[in-house]
Amino acid sequence: MDPKSIDPGSVDGGDADEFTITRSSRCYSLLSPLITMVLELEFFYDQGPGLMKSFSTSMSLLTLAIGGYLSSVVVMIASFETSGGRRGGGVDIS
Repeated sequence: MDPKSIDPGSVDGGDADEFTITRSSRCYSLLSPLITMVLELEFFYDQGPGLMKSFSTSMSLLTLAIGGYLSSVVVMIASFETSGGRRGGGVDIS
């Protein structure tokens, strides 16, 4: 593609008017857990008392780890329930 033929106002080859909130919301939905984690760690480090900064930061990371563990348990239970007790899990499409 010739660089001179690209319209500077275009997004992915389309018009600039086609950039909607639904298109940009995909980016934010993928980045929101990361942004939340960084802001949470920054908040606990900045707002914690001097002697408790490492403790409050570790408690923040502990809650993140517990949440990840619990979500994996929910996924395993859902996989087991949808598989009817057999290995593999998931919902049969056929």
